[in-house]
Amino acid sequence: MLTLTGTDLDLSMTDVYAQLLYMIRADVEHITVTNFTLQAELFTTSTDQVHWQLGGKTWFHLDNLNITMKQKRWNDMLTKYHAPMMNGINYFISYWVPRWINTKIAHLNTKLASGNPTYTKILGKNMPLNTTMTKYP
Repeated sequence: MLTLTGTDLDLSMTDVYAQLLYMIRADVEHITVTNFTLQAELFTTSTDQVHWQLGGKTWFHLDNLNITMKQKRWNDMLTKYHAPMMNGINYFISYWVPRWINTKIAHLNTKLASGNPTYTKILGKNMPLNTTMTKYP
């Protein structure tokens, strides 16, 4: 199991902006992430000791995210909607991100169970890992 707790990130930005509708500019000055937590567990399961599949459990949480903009109107809006924004971010990273990861694991399991030769590139394109499912003798 991989666990990261109490991870803080403090980023100062220069020349980072978004252009909305070709006329509304949003310049980011500073981003602070407080107490990011990640728990990830990856495991294998097998019912017959020949065929196997990957499984996993993940959990993410973020205590606080502060974004400082150069424009006052954006800072006022981010301050006003900070609580709902944090609820939305935590919902996204605790519900949708694990679902996306589990979907990718399920696709890999389907690919492994297909019986076709499967090569996974873990350490770059020059180092393929043969993950072809074994067959009964």
